[in-house]
Amino acid sequence: MQVLRDESPELKSIKSEIIIAREMGELFSYASEEIDSYIKQMNDRFSQIKARMSVI
Repeated sequence: MQVLRDESPELKSIKSEIIIAREMGELFSYASEEIDSYIKQMNDRFSQIKARMSVI
């Protein structure tokens, strides 16, 4: 998370959610495919926001 210290709160929030997604998914017995799909969605969203912010 040190890498994100200069990032926006929105990016920090998404990255934090990505970090805990697998552990929480396993805790609640989600299928690994569901967890992977969710993590991919969050990574895609993170990339879109990061790209949009670099244009500004």
